[in-house]
Amino acid sequence: MEKEHKRKLPKKSARPKRRYLLFSLKPGSCNTAKQAFDLVVGQFSAEQRKQLGLWFIHFKPETGKGIVRCRLGSEEKVKKAILSLPKEYGPKTLKTSGTLKALKGESSRSRI
Repeated sequence: MEKEHKRKLPKKSARPKRRYLLFSLKPGSCNTAKQAFDLVVGQFSAEQRKQLGLWFIHFKPETGKGIVRCRLGSEEKVKKAILSLPKEYGPKTLKTSGTLKALKGESSRSRI
């Protein structure tokens, strides 16, 4: 009988702290999430992504809003990278939070 090996995650207190960044691009500038991923995350090498803990969470082409996750302390580098995108994409960082729930929020202005 084979034993099942389950991946054990470290306790929540032992995990590195994360930050979620809500960003926006001009609606219609990226027609798919893949295009937005290549645009935002493609600025970093694989080693840099690992160091920053960069993870692409969500992108909605209709509104142009998306979410990326990074490690605590590296959010400024990610913000600068998003804001350094060409002006034709209209890049903006809207909000930074420690939880996805707070980013999605109750107000319609910041809702994704």
